[in-house]
Order: sequence, then structure tokens, then C-alpha cells
Amino acid sequence: MKFKRALAFILLLVLLTTSLAGCGSTPAPAEPEAPTAAQATSEAPATPVQPTAVEPAAAPEPVTFTFCTAGDAVRLDPPDFDDELSWLPTAHMFDTLTRMIDETGEPQPWLAERWESSADAKEWTFYLRQDVKFSDGTPLNADTYLWSIHRQWDPDHPYHKAEYATLGYYLWIDYAGFGLKGDPNAGVQDVVKVDDYTIKFVLKEPNPLLAKWATTDIFAAVGPAAFEEWGTDAYQHPIGTG
Repeated sequence: MKFKRALAFILLLVLLTTSLAGCGSTPAPAEPEAPTAAQATSEAPATPVQPTAVEPAAAPEPVTFTFCTAGDAVRLDPPDFDDELSWLPTAHMFDTLTRMIDETGEPQPWLAERWESSADAKEWTFYLRQDVKFSDGTPLNADTYLWSIHRQWDPDHPYHKAEYATLGYYLWIDYAGFGLKGDPNAGVQDVVKVDDYTIKFVLKEPNPLLAKWATTDIFAAVGPAAFEEWGTDAYQHPIGTG
């Protein structure tokens, strides 16, 4: 009897020891770590950046160019002057199709942004810039430019001058040989509108130098509005693109 009690006591001790060992081998769950300051900062929502207001650039101040001459200009009209005093201000107020502005002596784009000629140099096509306006705000286009050219070339133009009336007409008619509309000896057969910003010179004879001639005052654009308002006194109220 005593032996059985002793055996039962021993077995009970073994069970208790095993149970305690099993409980002691299971680690307690770790406490969650508090986020560091750096982590908290990086995880914080970003503050939206307000756009910086950009103030519009101020309009440039108008510039007045003053120069001296030996006297007053007589006529401010490119094809209708024959005195040296009128040439300088006229050249600055009225633009031509092309310009010679570098040392090569070759014509450069001006009112015309580009041009081309036929293989026989009897047809010249000029493509006008589309961002040019006269000083009164009227756009320069094929219609307004042809008005200027026809004024010299067409005797029926309401503001055409008599033949050889001034230096400009002499240059156009005789020196350059362009002549007048209807004249069988004229060098120019026609000047036509191709589209709103394209014009074409049709010549009777080849002229490989027409783009260079287009740098001269006889190819300048004169605003029709000046003549519509002032008539023959338009030279005193010039409207150009320069």
C-alpha cells in the first residue's frame, strides 16, 4: 500500500515537472516598439505647396529715336519721292519684301519669309509673313501688298502717278525695266494673288535678280488706309509696317 502511494506521488511529480517545463519554453509576446521620431516624421502627410503667383511682365516702354538731317523730308512715300532728305525716314517707315542686311550682299527675308523662282526665272513667288501689321493695325497680306505694287504698275490705279513723275517711278518703269501694265515693252506681265499670304510676279523675260530688286523702295508696302482717308496728301500721313 505504501509502495503504491509512493509510486503515485512520484508520477505526480513527473507530470508536474513536465507541465512546468512546457509552460516555461513558450516565450512571452514582445511589446510593440514605439515609432522613432524619424519614422513618425517620414510617415506624416506632406503639407501641400501653394503655387507661387507669377506677375505678368510689364509692357516695354516706347522708345523714341531722334536723328538729325540737313532739312525736312518732302514726301514720305516710297515710290513717290525724289529727294535725298525723304529717303532716310521713308526707309525706316516702310518695309520691303527682302533686305540686304549682311556682308554677303544676298537678299534676306523681310516682309517675305521666303521666295522661289521658276527654272527660267520668269515667275517669282513670294510668301509673306503672317504676323505683320501696318501702323494703323491693318494686317499686311496679299491684298494690301498688291495694292502698293499695282499703284506703280497699273496706270488705272486711283493713286498712280504720271510716268517718270518721281525717282521711284523712274526706277520701277525704266531702270528696273518693269514698265507699266498694258505696255508691250514692260518687263512685268502680271502681279497676282496666289492666296491670302502669297503673291506671284509673272515676267515677260527672265530676271534672276528680282529678289535683289525686292530690297529697294519700289517694293515697299504702303498702307492703303492713308490714301483712303487723305487722298493725294497721304504722304503727309504715312502708314507703313516699319
